[in-house]
Amino acid sequence: MVVAALALIAACKGPTSRKRTPPDATAFGLPLVPAMPVDAQAVDAAPAQSACELHDEPKCLDYALALAFGTGMPADMPAAVKLMEASCDRLYMRSCIALTQIGLPAAETLKYARHGCAIGEVSTCGMLVGLFNDQPIGAGQFAFARDQLAKRCDAKDADACWALSGIYWVGRGTPKNRAKAGQLIERACQLGAHCEVRDRWKKGGGFFEDLGPIPAINILPLVDPHKQRP
Repeated sequence: MVVAALALIAACKGPTSRKRTPPDATAFGLPLVPAMPVDAQAVDAAPAQSACELHDEPKCLDYALALAFGTGMPADMPAAVKLMEASCDRLYMRSCIALTQIGLPAAETLKYARHGCAIGEVSTCGMLVGLFNDQPIGAGQFAFARDQLAKRCDAKDADACWALSGIYWVGRGTPKNRAKAGQLIERACQLGAHCEVRDRWKKGGGFFEDLGPIPAINILPLVDPHKQRP
């Protein structure tokens, strides 16, 4: 069970197979869950708790993830979730993503994914409908994800235009609509991002460039302390 749960947090990129976040998502600044501390002994609870109080979001999230999985300290998932919730509410988007990746019950995962999408975390909107991992976080989420992404695209968020374009191009929760996808990716390019995606499909390529398996975060140190990297 522990290994299965840890695999969920390995990366927002998804497993190393075709069911994964495409390279474009990481190449253009969509936030990913950072690696958990490799050295369990490096997680010092007192300073980490202070980091949360001081709103040092990266260090606070590291601490929350360590607390969630019992890395260097007793596991306390409810306390970890509270820390990530507070960080997400402060608009630290990696914490919003983390809440969808730590193996919470399906209903809670869906709740946090919808919340992240609603406050502008573009990748959670895509994950709701299975754009990046082929398996939607929840059924019947297309209209919600579309509306949130469209609102942000209209507000000149190029990443939102790109993600919405991908939903139509691949057909996630809706029939494929290449004309609509083309309009949206043109919009993203006009806003200064993702022009290479537009250029690729204009040349007959796919929306997502297939570069093979994507490396995931090394989770072995979290499973077996004897296998920690130096």
